[in-house]
Amino acid sequence: MTNRFVQIYKDYQSRGKSIDEAFILTVPKIAWKGGTIDDLQELELAHIHDIRTDFDKIMKELGEDIYERTTV
Repeated sequence: MTNRFVQIYKDYQSRGKSIDEAFILTVPKIAWKGGTIDDLQELELAHIHDIRTDFDKIMKELGEDIYERTTV
């Protein structure tokens, strides 16, 4: 089962918030809704995963763009 705070974080993203905005909006909810350090750590891991995935996508697109420019 997905951590409820990770689900809140993902919901913010699905409503158009950036990865960082969703993280910033979710962190206080952990304190307000009786979350634990473990909840914060799971949220952090989800955020890091999303950042890395986004970075990898950008680098792949950049690499493809550079490749296309050098082979034309």
